[in-house]
Amino acid sequence: MATTTKTTTEATDLAQKIRAQALSSVKQGQQMSIDAAQTWVTALSALPVAGRPEVPGLPAVPDLKAPVLGLYGGQDSGIPLSTVNQMKDALAQAAAKGNKAAGGSEFVVYKDAPHAFHADYRPSYRKAAAEDGFARALAWFKSQGVT
Repeated sequence: MATTTKTTTEATDLAQKIRAQALSSVKQGQQMSIDAAQTWVTALSALPVAGRPEVPGLPAVPDLKAPVLGLYGGQDSGIPLSTVNQMKDALAQAAAKGNKAAGGSEFVVYKDAPHAFHADYRPSYRKAAAEDGFARALAWFKSQGVT
């Protein structure tokens, strides 16, 4: 029981540190993480989603302002690998045309992981993939100047 409490406390402390760092970055005028999030949301809105009409193409990718880190479950039925590959192809095309942000984007597919593999409160949680993805995300932010 004490181990669970310690882990929860550590996670809360880490979440507070990440929040403080993100707020500090925004206050310092570093818009890179915000630009990336806005561009990624725009790009994702162009991807097909069950129950929504398919939108052809990925119109936001050519104007990408910051690189993208995509962490996906290979067994995700809501985001099929064909959709992930569609995004990777669009990024490669944008990179070939000189978009450095698109060229700096990375994708990791966790072969056996389902959707929400990082959500430790769900049956879909996959500890190894979640821990690796979290470590990659922290390293990614650091490599992009978000400290």
